[in-house]
Amino acid sequence: MVERTLIRERLPSVGGRQLWRGPGVVLTVVVATWWLVVGAVVVAMLPAPAESASTLSFAVTPGRTARINQPGIPVWVIPVERAAYEEYQRGFQESDELIEHAFTVFAWIEVSHHDVVRVVAVDGEAVQVELLEGRSGGRRGWLRTRHLDLPS
Repeated sequence: MVERTLIRERLPSVGGRQLWRGPGVVLTVVVATWWLVVGAVVVAMLPAPAESASTLSFAVTPGRTARINQPGIPVWVIPVERAAYEEYQRGFQESDELIEHAFTVFAWIEVSHHDVVRVVAVDGEAVQVELLEGRSGGRRGWLRTRHLDLPS
């Protein structure tokens, strides 16, 4: 009995009531636990983050064959000239008028997802490719390195 009294004397109290007991503390613990469980369920239900661009698993070098990788867009166009490529890319950062100008002034060719190409030139993110198959087989155009993947 003496030992129990000593423990009670060491616990914090306000006005003779011990702080660690009572309905207020129990309610606080229950509410905090509830929100932790709700948070854990929400985090568990979140989808995996989407990947906006695939990372290259190979080195893009002249002479190498690759496939065009643009999932979700079966047919699209790429510019034939480097100037059109530059103006088109600059248009994304500056204005839609540049993009419209690039489409009206320069030549473009149709390509499809998974068309086989041969890399002709590499300049940073810009890659000139020659199409080896598809609608525009034998023609050359410019695209970004992220639009290439290993041939299967």
